[in-house]
Amino acid sequence: PKAASTGPKLYLLGRQGPGRAYIWLADPQANWYNRVVQGRKPGPITGARLRIRELAPGRYTVQWWDTWQGKTAATAMLSTERGELTLAIPPFTGDIACKILPDQDR
Repeated sequence: PKAASTGPKLYLLGRQGPGRAYIWLADPQANWYNRVVQGRKPGPITGARLRIRELAPGRYTVQWWDTWQGKTAATAMLSTERGELTLAIPPFTGDIACKILPDQDR
């Protein structure tokens, strides 16, 4: 996707079209080796932001998903500015996912 995070360093993986995006974000410290072999629990990620470029103009519904619980963690309605959305990432531990859809597709 045409996306970047600011704040704590995060892995981003996703798919994006001109009117939607699906993005998974992960804390690089919350990997298998650190959790299982070293027994370290990842700390919470706070204060991070996500910028997504090249979206069609309009209003979007942004759903943040708790990947461990399999349920929506937060929802917001935003409009693009010059084809960009800038989102505050809700606090999370490990990883989180986001689904961005045009408002009428909710």
